[in-house]
Formats: sequence, C-alpha cells, structure tokens
Amino acid sequence: MSVVNIAAGLVIGLALLGSTPKIVSDDQSGSLWITTGTGTHNFVVEIAATPEQQSRGLMYRKSMAADHGMLFILRQPRKVSFWMKNTYIPLDMLFLGRDGTILQIDEMTEPLTEDPHRSGMEVTGILEINGGLARELGISVGDKVRHTAFRNLGDCGSESSQMACQQ
Repeated sequence: MSVVNIAAGLVIGLALLGSTPKIVSDDQSGSLWITTGTGTHNFVVEIAATPEQQSRGLMYRKSMAADHGMLFILRQPRKVSFWMKNTYIPLDMLFLGRDGTILQIDEMTEPLTEDPHRSGMEVTGILEINGGLARELGISVGDKVRHTAFRNLGDCGSESSQMACQQ
C-alpha cells in the first residue's frame, strides 16, 4: 500500500468522523423551548457538556437574564447531585429525561450552600434557570424541554412556525 493511499484513507476516515451525528453539541450556547400547559417559553442557554464546564456551572455569577439558563448535557443517563457552592443566585433545577421530559424540579435552591440537590432517577440533562421562574411560568413535571440535544426540536427553530413546540 502506498503512502498516498494511506494518507487518502486517513483523510476520508477523519472526514467521516467529523460528519458523525453528535448528541452532545460543541456549541457553547443556543435556544431551547419549554412546552407547558400555559404555552411555549423560549430560553437562551449556555451548554455545559464537558466535565470542566459542568463542574463550574453557574458559579460566581451575580445575575442571569430572565430568559437565560444553563443546560447540562450528560453523555449517559445517570443519577446526579448538584450543589450551590459559589453560586450567588437562586436557581430552579429541572432534571430531564432522554426525550427532554421534565422528571423533577428543585425550586429556589439556596445560594452558597453545599446541600445536595439529587435527581431521584437517571437523567440525561439538567436545565438551570433563575429561581422562581418555573413556578412563575407554570413549568411542571411532565412538561417538555425541546433542544437538539434531545433530538426533539422539530420545527421549533423556524421563524415561520412555532406550532410544533406547542404540541
């Protein structure tokens, strides 16, 4: 086998690896929608996909816009535990299933504590939003979070139609 053939094989192999669909996005931010009984709510989220990003989370933040949050994406479903050490703002933690269904909500977590906030079951994502916002928007267990990480985005992102997110 010639060096040219080996090099060509490597290039093709690398190209195929780069085109493999990913559940975990490399994007650092994006949009997601939460479909509730009262409507659809859009959020701009930072993505915490790497262990380093997940370890830091929203620590040291003094504020966060009302329509912002952080989405923790797990590569494999598992039980998780979060704390609020070095986190200055109260948060609502939404624990999410593989399809984006909200399985559990810990509301108004107390800032600057090491009290654990544990998922009672295996989850594939956690969405942190400003404390009290889940109650204010009518977000409940069973509601759906729509984001590319859950492969349930459908037509949510199109400018012409938001109807898929409202179902």
